[in-house]
Amino acid sequence: MGQLYSVLTRCIALCVIFLSLSLMGFANQGEIKVTLEVSNKRRADVLHLLEKQTGMIFFYASNLFNTEQKISISAVDKTLDDVLDKVFEGTGMVWSYEREKFISIKPKKKIVVEDGLPADSNIVSIALTGKVMTIDGTPIPGATVRIKRTNEGSTTDSAGAFFISNTKKNDLLIASSVGFETRELVITGKSIIIKLNISINDLDETVVKGYYNTTKKLNTGSVTKISSKDISKQPVADPILALQAIVPGLQITQTSGIAGANIVVRLRGQNSIANGNDPLYIIDGIPFPSQSLTSKVVGGGATSLSPFANLSIANIESIEILKDADATAIYGSRGANGVILITTKRGNIGKTKVDVNINSGIGAVGSKIKLLKTEEYLKLRRLAFTNDGVSPQASDNDINGNWDTTRYTNWPKVIIGNTNKLINADVSISGGNELTQFLINGTYRNETTVFPGDFNDRRLSSLISLSNRSRNGKFKTTVTSSYSNDNNIIPLSDPTNSIFLAPNAPSIWNAEGQLNWEKDTWINPIGELQRKSISSTKNVMGNANLSYDVAPGLEVKSLFGFSNIQMKQSMTTPLTSYGPSYADKPYFRKNTQATNSINTWSFEPQVSFSRRILSGDLNILFGSTIQQTINESLVVAASNFPSDALIGDIGSATSLFSRSGYTQYRYISFFGRINYNFKERYLINLTARRDGSSRFGPGKRYGNFGAIGAGWIFTNENFFKSQSILSYGKVRASYGTAGNDQLSDYQYLSSYSSYNIPYLGATGLFPTRIANPYYNWESIRKLELGLELGILNNSVVLTTDFYENKTSNQLVGYSLPTLTGFGSVQANLPAVIKNWGVEFEVSTTILNKRGFNWKNSLTLTIPRNKLVSYPNLEASPYNNVYAEGRSLFIYKGFHYIGLEKATGVYAFEDVNNDGSITFYQDFTAYKEIARKFYGGFSNTLTLRGFQIDILFQFVKQNAINSLYYGFMPGEYNSNQPSNIFRRIENGEIGRVSQDYGGVSTSAYYNFIYSDGQIRDASYVSLKNINISYNLPENLFGSKFKVNSLLYIQAQNLFTISNYIGLNPETLSVSQLPPLRMVTLGYKLTF
Repeated sequence: MGQLYSVLTRCIALCVIFLSLSLMGFANQGEIKVTLEVSNKRRADVLHLLEKQTGMIFFYASNLFNTEQKISISAVDKTLDDVLDKVFEGTGMVWSYEREKFISIKPKKKIVVEDGLPADSNIVSIALTGKVMTIDGTPIPGATVRIKRTNEGSTTDSAGAFFISNTKKNDLLIASSVGFETRELVITGKSIIIKLNISINDLDETVVKGYYNTTKKLNTGSVTKISSKDISKQPVADPILALQAIVPGLQITQTSGIAGANIVVRLRGQNSIANGNDPLYIIDGIPFPSQSLTSKVVGGGATSLSPFANLSIANIESIEILKDADATAIYGSRGANGVILITTKRGNIGKTKVDVNINSGIGAVGSKIKLLKTEEYLKLRRLAFTNDGVSPQASDNDINGNWDTTRYTNWPKVIIGNTNKLINADVSISGGNELTQFLINGTYRNETTVFPGDFNDRRLSSLISLSNRSRNGKFKTTVTSSYSNDNNIIPLSDPTNSIFLAPNAPSIWNAEGQLNWEKDTWINPIGELQRKSISSTKNVMGNANLSYDVAPGLEVKSLFGFSNIQMKQSMTTPLTSYGPSYADKPYFRKNTQATNSINTWSFEPQVSFSRRILSGDLNILFGSTIQQTINESLVVAASNFPSDALIGDIGSATSLFSRSGYTQYRYISFFGRINYNFKERYLINLTARRDGSSRFGPGKRYGNFGAIGAGWIFTNENFFKSQSILSYGKVRASYGTAGNDQLSDYQYLSSYSSYNIPYLGATGLFPTRIANPYYNWESIRKLELGLELGILNNSVVLTTDFYENKTSNQLVGYSLPTLTGFGSVQANLPAVIKNWGVEFEVSTTILNKRGFNWKNSLTLTIPRNKLVSYPNLEASPYNNVYAEGRSLFIYKGFHYIGLEKATGVYAFEDVNNDGSITFYQDFTAYKEIARKFYGGFSNTLTLRGFQIDILFQFVKQNAINSLYYGFMPGEYNSNQPSNIFRRIENGEIGRVSQDYGGVSTSAYYNFIYSDGQIRDASYVSLKNINISYNLPENLFGSKFKVNSLLYIQAQNLFTISNYIGLNPETLSVSQLPPLRMVTLGYKLTF
């Protein structure tokens, strides 16, 4: 830690020096103080010394004066003008300061030649100075300016200025920069101002690849960028959900339709058997946790809450998804599973403007199961008793007369049939001049649920961003701070499962308006909703990005970042949530409280160098990452309260249990990148990184990783320019290695737990984990081949990627013999997982004429996955889960062979021929349940002020039909889909039974663990519709012109699927499915 502190303090000191140096740029150039002591030196050498000391650049024709003449100068703290008087004494030269850092040397007597340039009659070349700017006058640093005739040129400095020493009149000048349209101009004088338009061509759009930017055209890796325009078209609370169906290779699954529920994200498959498979999330340069902070003890109806639900969509400028080794290697081991970069909005140059966006909407469950009505349900129950040859017993309340056999309750309508209500409002103020830009944003969002009761998710968030550059353009700063507070109240357990109650189950309320428990013959679902999970999440993030241009093409930069996420949760179970028989059992009153916090800080110093060399652009980057994350948790479980009124007071409970946790994760790395772009034809990108992680034992903490990416833009070759069909074409390839340290902290150490029962006044300890300091990094090797084509002036753009990822040295719990006292030990296993597949993305401009524009886009991913090898798999805990040579996503179980003709019960293959169906021993079926392909199809139609966006999502998959779990046809208080009798007649369902211990029941539960219950769960859904209209500017009068937009958005409008259940995405009958949402909104800018 001492070395880390030393490095940190030195870097801070270096930043202070940069700040001091930047102040020099605010002084008039001629007043810069100079100290110079030279004797008998060449005039050219003296000028070079002055360049080094002042940072200025002299340009002149070498034949204007004698540069070889020896001169002597003694100056202490003199102005630059005074020193230059001595340098050019007797030469007849004068000088002028141009573009803040150039000094032009000229003769006093001017001779005008044909092209109007002041020059000597012997001059045949022009020393060209200039500046590259945006349309609004903002300098563009790092732009490339070159002469087409010679391909020689330079790059602009922080002030957008450039200098080319050898040009001629009428030479064609080409200026280009990332994110701007390339422009060609003819040289007509000695200086020039070049203004570039922001690119509207997708190929020239800026692509962020971690610590550096490029364009899609010059990119050697696989990156997908989603802009704020695309994100804002969807009425979602979680910005990651806005990426569904529009990013190839990215699989996003909602776990629940409850507001703020967690999501599962996989980028190009599952690389690890036992450890983290989440991508790395970076928000404005700061790592952001992907795991839910929800305590496993407390939980809630949504199982867990998404950390991204705290992020306001209104604050996001863009999201970049980095996939292959070339794109992710700069992040080393942290980016082994891909990287998702989230960039928040910044202020822009211009008058201060105010943006207001208000929308309100409603939501409902779109896919409902049609269930049996009372008469049909009782018919099914009677059939079950007939099949079993028995009569209803006293406990069979639904059929023996204890419950009204004529009552009918539509439980899906009661439990999940209410309307979700949403209101969202955000306001931002932004603006600035060439030197300083700012943005302030505030957002409020409140969303309820479809459950009966007072449940909602309420969020407040804010963002402040300030950017500044010095007058000389050398020193730049960007400071961003954000805050969010999310309060979520949800049921302790998801009540969706209650929709399968018997249709003649008792009414919810009795005659007195109280909860009806029907003499304790049922569990009232509304009573259960009194058990609540309440969480409050606060998220504070801040970062400062400082950079200084030391010299043309040389920049030093430092990024400081921190984040603090705190979640407080409370689970309350009052006694009134139980029936009357629990009135004398106060120990059922419970309140479990948990606090979790994640504190992260990071520091990343960097040095970058760019120079035009040999008709190409060279970019070099070196840097380091220092990160620390501290995770603290505390859980206190209290029970046995004297009354429900005191359940909020932990101290009044007579039974308490507490548990705390503390982990510290430290990470340090050094990285480098070299990129060379030769004539925008041949591209190469080299990346290397050395990572150190505290999650490994001494001697195993460091790993070396890297990647190489290359590209060939073959349409820029001279021999290809004669054809007119293919306007853009590039092939690219990449290969690299990465590590993975996504495992729990301290796994290499032994751990102990204490006994709750003391012995002789002392508390004993027992071991819970055996030490292993010798395991090290998982290794992932990534290969990528890509083809990008632009057809008919890029009206059709096609991107195709083939990828192959192989993960070895797997970190798993290695099984140990029972006599060791431990079930397993953390260790490396030479198991190999392979993910490969093909991705397609096609964007087409179908029509763009007379104010009408029609664009569409298709994404398609065909993924494959295989466990290549797993030595000694049969002795591991994964023996009944995985199989060598097959996908990780298989269902291993009995092989279903149909119904027995004599009995009508389910029959299975007896693998070992022992006459009985035995768990594991007769497991022989391998049914793949992974997605075979998935993607999306979108259309955007624009006619003057109207715009319509439509997005379809499609998925081809098999899945476990969760309807079979816990819902045996014919059992007590368990309703079934209305087509149950047709499925019985077709032989799809075996003999129904009400007996939990009978042959039919045993066969039914064997069926649950067989390939017979694997069904086609493919679907096509209308994921999103966005309809908007730009209202007239003079809506509020000619004196107050505004930009305003009226829009309506809808999500999950319908789904086409053969899946029997609530939703083929969540694949669950016990979790609320994603809701059908419709919102109406209004945007105003003034």
